[in-house]
Amino acid sequence: MIRFTSIAIALGFLLVSGPAMAQTVKPKTVEIEGEIGGEPIGFIWYGNSGASFLYMTEIPVTLKAGESISVAAYVTGDGRKVITSLKDPKGKVIGGSKTREDKSAKFEMQEVNATGKYTIVIGSDLIGQFRVKVTGGQLEDHSEAALEAKIKQLKADLAAAEAELKALKEKK
Repeated sequence: MIRFTSIAIALGFLLVSGPAMAQTVKPKTVEIEGEIGGEPIGFIWYGNSGASFLYMTEIPVTLKAGESISVAAYVTGDGRKVITSLKDPKGKVIGGSKTREDKSAKFEMQEVNATGKYTIVIGSDLIGQFRVKVTGGQLEDHSEAALEAKIKQLKADLAAAEAELKALKEKK
């Protein structure tokens, strides 16, 4: 289960230099809290540091070609390890933390090569709570208001499709 706890949006500031004015938009930062649980996805060997099960959760994020993204993940619990990665729209891992880290892991990608829906993966050797800060990209809003608006739109789309189907059937 993933829930958005706070959204800190810094939508920009202006830089003025002489007579010309350039606008710089600072990427927004979104903080998400959730729970990693369920069945482990596999058994991971970490070289000389041993092996353990890996539990994970995925967070979809839309990125534009040339856009940067920064991910910082934190887990709760003594001795817990965390690892992060970013998968491109085709599912290939293109970045992430290099190793599993104690309690927190982060990575930054300066520039993605294609526009599309990417996937942030947060993995841990134990189940439990996590928190992640994502700077850059567009995450789906899972707030109550956003979900209610989405349901309302889906119902309207369904009613329109049903009316269109009924009209087609009546023509026969």
